[in-house]
Amino acid sequence: MASTFSLNEVAQRIHQVLEEQFEHTPLYPVTAEENMLAQQQLWERRGDGLEDVIQRVAEVPSGIAVNIRENLSDRYGHIANPHEGEENPYSATAQYEEKETDTADFRHTWRNFRQEIIYEARFFGRETEARLNDIFSNLDSLLTYDGEQVIRTIHPGDTDSFIWRARITYSQNQLREILESPSTEMGPPPSNKARAGRMNADGISVFYGALEESTCISEIRAPVGSHVVSSNFEVIRPIRVLDLAALYEVYSQVSYFDPDYSEQKSRDTFLKELVDDLCRPVMPQDESSEYLATQIVSEYFAHKMKHPIDGMIFPSSQTGGTGRNIVLFRDSCAIEPEERRQGFTRRVLLPEQRPIEHDGKTGEYLRVETEESPQTSGETPVESANIQKAPNLEAAIQQADKANPTLRLNTKSVTVLDVTSVNYSWNPYPVRDVLHLRATGTIEPPTGNVSLTVKNPD
Repeated sequence: MASTFSLNEVAQRIHQVLEEQFEHTPLYPVTAEENMLAQQQLWERRGDGLEDVIQRVAEVPSGIAVNIRENLSDRYGHIANPHEGEENPYSATAQYEEKETDTADFRHTWRNFRQEIIYEARFFGRETEARLNDIFSNLDSLLTYDGEQVIRTIHPGDTDSFIWRARITYSQNQLREILESPSTEMGPPPSNKARAGRMNADGISVFYGALEESTCISEIRAPVGSHVVSSNFEVIRPIRVLDLAALYEVYSQVSYFDPDYSEQKSRDTFLKELVDDLCRPVMPQDESSEYLATQIVSEYFAHKMKHPIDGMIFPSSQTGGTGRNIVLFRDSCAIEPEERRQGFTRRVLLPEQRPIEHDGKTGEYLRVETEESPQTSGETPVESANIQKAPNLEAAIQQADKANPTLRLNTKSVTVLDVTSVNYSWNPYPVRDVLHLRATGTIEPPTGNVSLTVKNPD
């Protein structure tokens, strides 16, 4: 049987919500800026009409909202002093806006976590796990405004199931090594060669890629004169990934009357702030310390979260956030071995060995020819899809990966790019000599410019 409430009871609940979650906006301009706008007849009162707010909060028709407002006005309208220009907070003309969300508790938790791993203990301890549980406890249930899950499953054939990866080469030998075995060389590095990155610690092998080829090229920051090998990998089994950009659009459908409303709203707002922190550009000299937080968060997502995930999609700082990077964690980034004829090896013929003609030009990396030749003694046997007995732990891990691969190289997508130029974009901040401006009586520069303060020698 559904519960029923009297008008007085509903009005009382609305009164509590308005006091806790909303602010009665001023009837007149308050700040100097607002007064200036008022003089120019550009000032508008903030917020929505009270009856509209009541409709939204209580999810009732407009007629009932009017009755609730009148009930509140009769009970609490006397607190206003009309002789001092105060407005009855529950009058028909009153306007309200939702208060800014206080994320201080979550920011405090995150700040303590960062300080703990940088200055105290650089490992995954119980307290670290508890802090991250507090922040990410409900990721599985979060939805965006469009009803999309922030943790979603990518299936083979989906739009985002094709991942680009690129490698820089500085010599013909490096280029030849990659092209002779692209599935291996373009995949994640072995543990003994895995260097620390934004989402992995030193020695932890993960797969960094991008969902757009241009993003992938931007991320590796290849210098002019180098060559880049670019290739596309296809997801061949379902993977669960967290889309960090989706956290910007998180919307929790929790009632204003829910006791956890404030905490849930605070968590949602903080997660949006956290995306900026996790994805912000980091200077090379700061990577060792600044990446600690994102590395441990990745470890948490991969192994410690209640329902671990396979990877993350996150905005590319090298493209100003327009491109999308993806990282697949250690247990979810195995590449399907290439199928080759037994007893044959691949030999790459570069243009310097066999000039390639195209539109009357020679020596350009427009295509790379490959040949398969019988294996001779002394050469390393080609990789086979058949799993052999593993001589050590590293080999055992690699063989286990081959038994359950996540990605397959699209061999037709392998391309060699000749880097001919690099473009930058920037925001200019003019520098002003403050001492000179004061001496000459010139108005100081507006806020946003970089000021150069010159002190007297004494």
